Amino acid sequence: MELSARAKNYLTQNPRRKSITDEKEIRAAFARKNLEAPTELIRFQQHYGGFTHYVWREPIVFGILHTGPCRGDFLGNEGELSIEEPDENIKENHYVCADTLYQESFTITENGDYYEGYSLTCRLFETQIETFSMYDHINHDDAYKKIYSYREPDTADTAEGFERIIIAFSCKLIGFFKEFPASRVDGYWDDVQGWYTLGDDVLVHRTNIGLNMYSKNPKIENQINLWDRYLRSNAA
Repeated sequence: MELSARAKNYLTQNPRRKSITDEKEIRAAFARKNLEAPTELIRFQQHYGGFTHYVWREPIVFGILHTGPCRGDFLGNEGELSIEEPDENIKENHYVCADTLYQESFTITENGDYYEGYSLTCRLFETQIETFSMYDHINHDDAYKKIYSYREPDTADTAEGFERIIIAFSCKLIGFFKEFPASRVDGYWDDVQGWYTLGDDVLVHRTNIGLNMYSKNPKIENQINLWDRYLRSNAA
């Protein structure tokens, strides 16, 4: 999928560690495990191998193959795949796709599904890049404030229904329904997560486990409390 201009700019500004991106080398790493190299994982490694995202000061270096120096799962395993085989938590091979000391697991499946903590985060890693770029945008604009957070277990299985709640009720309760219907932020497509705008004042991030809302307008926070009471009363 084509990344937005915002995400492309974010990628160029973030550091990259030297990585293995040659297709022959990638295929050879799979062959050493007696495996065929899936197309989606070759593409992931070529596009995002070495891409580094920071959580606080801890680097998360993406890629299924690393040349080092490594610090996390790939320490002492440079140039090789790290594979987690099916167990009670996962139903298929998961390939460790980040080298980091951050206390979370980052894995990807053969068809490109991206997981954090064995929870499906997105079906295209480009979606995650778009999300990184959106939070970078928010974090560099002091006017934005997180005004609402809602967590719903297993929403990845009911994303379509949950999305309808976001669009319908947030628009109505904030008062933008007629003038400013919710619209998808440029760069997003159908996936487990997505971003939406409500007029010029609100950004909504639908995640795989809930949603977060951000705004530059402090008055909207009071209106969001109405929505909160609605959701809580219907969950009871």
